[in-house]
Amino acid sequence: MRNALRWSMTGLVTYSCLLACTASTAPSGPATLELLGPAGEHSVNVAVNTQILLIVKVKDGAGAILQSHSVVTFESRNPLRAEIDAEGRVSVRAVGSVYVVGSLASDRTVVRDSVLVSGFSF
Repeated sequence: MRNALRWSMTGLVTYSCLLACTASTAPSGPATLELLGPAGEHSVNVAVNTQILLIVKVKDGAGAILQSHSVVTFESRNPLRAEIDAEGRVSVRAVGSVYVVGSLASDRTVVRDSVLVSGFSF
């Protein structure tokens, strides 16, 4: 799932990740995590065999936006429908819906957020 992606897919769509940044260390205190689709939505429709890059926002306990989201881990609830890499890039593999989830460990708690990805074909 997190292995290097094959770039032989047709119709490759890539979006840039929006991160307004101030720090690059792991958050202290109660952190927040927000995952969004490329246009800021919590649910996205994506053609099969294409990719999107999620917007990942991590704030530390003081509310400062962190520069790096490397402290976030990602997983797909169904890798047969969509995979997600360590950068938050989602590759849609099949028709159907699946949640992709980001997790952030902070102060003995784990904060999670998700985006519903629905794959469709033409």
